[in-house]
Amino acid sequence: MALVRARFCELAATLSDLEPDEQYLTGMLSLLPAMMRQSMETLAPELPLRDEIRQALLGTASRERCLLSWIEAHERNELAESSTIAKQSLNQSKLLQCFIDAEDWDAAAVLVLFDLLSNVTVPMPRS
Repeated sequence: MALVRARFCELAATLSDLEPDEQYLTGMLSLLPAMMRQSMETLAPELPLRDEIRQALLGTASRERCLLSWIEAHERNELAESSTIAKQSLNQSKLLQCFIDAEDWDAAAVLVLFDLLSNVTVPMPRS
């Protein structure tokens, strides 16, 4: 899920004049609390990011947060909310295409990883 968010934010950044690399990190780090079992309020101050990105991760409504807000609404199947967010200065159909592309990219990455791991031989410990 974090990879899909990251890739979506990266792809959609070009639609909203945001920095793709920064948006990739915003999407990826948005699930850091679930991964680390700590609140974003605890984690965010330690992240080496611009304050605007840190605030976006904390949930502050801003230009830097718009793509993350859109994908979070989309994930919750809140189509009216995602549409409202898109109307602020984005294009809903282009955002949906970015989401589809991000999901395709994620699926391809998983297949590559699976292929790599299936060719790894793990030595067995000797008795």
